[in-house]
Amino acid sequence: MADPPDRATGPTRDRIVTAAVETIKTHGLAGASARAIAKTGGFNQALIYYYFPSLTGLYLAALEHTSAARMNAYLARMTDIRSLDDLVRVGGELFDEDVAAGHITVLAELVSSALAQPEIGARITELMEPWVRLTQDTMDRFVRGTFVEPIIQTGAIAQGLVAFYLGIEMLYHLDRDRSRTDALFAMFKALAPIASPFLAASPQPGGENDD
Repeated sequence: MADPPDRATGPTRDRIVTAAVETIKTHGLAGASARAIAKTGGFNQALIYYYFPSLTGLYLAALEHTSAARMNAYLARMTDIRSLDDLVRVGGELFDEDVAAGHITVLAELVSSALAQPEIGARITELMEPWVRLTQDTMDRFVRGTFVEPIIQTGAIAQGLVAFYLGIEMLYHLDRDRSRTDALFAMFKALAPIASPFLAASPQPGGENDD
């Protein structure tokens, strides 16, 4: 259910959403009651139901808030990525930021509740689509003009990579063990120089490499 139009934006609503993010980040979804969120934000809990039809609506707004903020952060770093080495380095830095911002916690908590509340699952799926497009656009940049471009289906691979990344985030949320993630990024860093030659631009007809 959508928020009433006259209550869909504004500083008070933003304050409630921010309080929800912080409460979920600290106490998990089970501890994010209306009373707990109101205590975090320092407002009357009745305000929650004035701006949102339910706590579920607020939880989804919290995820939308963190997802939009993280998307802006990712987009701002895209110009820093000019090679596979850059991609691995920036990816690791952004993962650390995801953890610090609480995005992973909010996402993981809502994913865990999606089976019991189908409307949450449907909205999470919608919110994942921009991430799939961003991943596909990044892949397209790397394979464009290379000999692998005709054989790689970047859309399908992007779906798989986002699902893979989501799985990593979920595992981290469960045990807070960063060693697996560190090992994964270390492996990617080692593989980057090996994979880079395959992403070199193909010689163009009439070019100096053309017989």
